[in-house]
Amino acid sequence: MASLEKREGRKSWYAVFYVNGKKVRKGTGVNIKAVGYTAAQLKKMAQIQADRMEALARGDVMLDKQMDALRAAADATGGAKVPSLKDYLDNFDIAGGEQNRSNVKRAFQLFVAYLGADSLKRLDRITREMCQNFIDYHAARVSAGTVRRYKCSIASAFNAAVRDGYLMRSPLNGVSLPKDRPMKRELFTHEEIRRMLTEFPQAWRDMVLICLGTAGQRIGDCACLKWEYIDFERGVICFDTQKTGYGVEIPMLPQLATRLREIQEMQEGEETYVLPEMAWKYQRARGTLSSEFITLLKGMGIAENMTVKSSNDQRNVSTKSFHGLRNYAVTTLRDAGVGEDMTCALVGHENIQQDRAYYRTNIRKKQAAMQKFGNILFADYWSSESYASAREA
Repeated sequence: MASLEKREGRKSWYAVFYVNGKKVRKGTGVNIKAVGYTAAQLKKMAQIQADRMEALARGDVMLDKQMDALRAAADATGGAKVPSLKDYLDNFDIAGGEQNRSNVKRAFQLFVAYLGADSLKRLDRITREMCQNFIDYHAARVSAGTVRRYKCSIASAFNAAVRDGYLMRSPLNGVSLPKDRPMKRELFTHEEIRRMLTEFPQAWRDMVLICLGTAGQRIGDCACLKWEYIDFERGVICFDTQKTGYGVEIPMLPQLATRLREIQEMQEGEETYVLPEMAWKYQRARGTLSSEFITLLKGMGIAENMTVKSSNDQRNVSTKSFHGLRNYAVTTLRDAGVGEDMTCALVGHENIQQDRAYYRTNIRKKQAAMQKFGNILFADYWSSESYASAREA
């Protein structure tokens, strides 16, 4: 029989038991105090849940029978029921920045929509097969990276359910992910960047300038840049990125600082955002700005559609996008001799591996690199008399 304990700073009972000589401590999900219940009732409910968890961990009885029997006992004593998948996801407290919360919520919505009526089943009735089918379905329609984000988002909820004592293990355990399909958008050229900064409508010229002047920040961070983030006296821009909450501090290029002061003078200090129209569009519908940017690129002949095929589906995507400015920034910084650590700090990547994925090269860069290599390799040898004699022989 499992024992119960209270933990400092925690509101619920914890189950303590041993499995193969190893001590296990897990939350039961039953509060120590709750409106409408006596302390004795709550402790009894917690004990039932603790015994269930111990039995399942030891494999003493069949999973379904154990859960049904103990749930019936909990129901008879007024205990809390295991929520349905939909209810659990609807009430799940999503952590992280605004962008992360939006991504996780989107993954939850897709998962519930795919399962349909099965999403109304108890959380502990969701199987690995259901999860694998969901992953396989979307793997045929979106990129492997997007599917990985879906799995990571849903896993956060299942892992919390394990900590809460609703599950012994996550049904996502063992679910395989699709392999990456080769789909790398093209890198912008310096001439294309120049055209954007001179031929785009003014609002978009400012967006591109802000993006590149802040070392390739994401479209949402550029559109929602606030005046409070800008310190003209120190010459820096500081903010937490929307996607990851990663804090960046970026020295302002003189060209960007000059343009920002011009914008500030026109607004006469009445606006919160540097580009209020762009901020409004992004907050209203995030895909609007990205689509508008791609339309401008196609209209100028800078981008075109490419077809990405999969086993069950195909889709058209643009060869270039706003996010490509981030690739351009990383590549240009690296080609200029800036080290990986500094590039990460400027761009806002959390690690070097992530930064490396943004680096792009081409045959001209390879030729230049090989020329430098050849100059070192054959210095004072290729034209030497000894080598000339060797070639003649």
